[in-house]
Amino acid sequence: EGLRKYQQHELADRINSDSIRLIEEYGIREYFDPLIKIPEKNGYGGQSFSWSAALTIDMIKKKK
Repeated sequence: EGLRKYQQHELADRINSDSIRLIEEYGIREYFDPLIKIPEKNGYGGQSFSWSAALTIDMIKKKK
């Protein structure tokens, strides 16, 4: 929402779609390291992390 407030819609869309793709492919994790190029090796923290799940639901709802 902050990026959209400053008219950075393309970047906001990319972060949203990349985040959803990572979660679809590798599951809900506490966080992913954006600097590691092998996504299945960059999911860290808790698995099935509820904050990540809540954020994912919010991103999907706002994408529609």
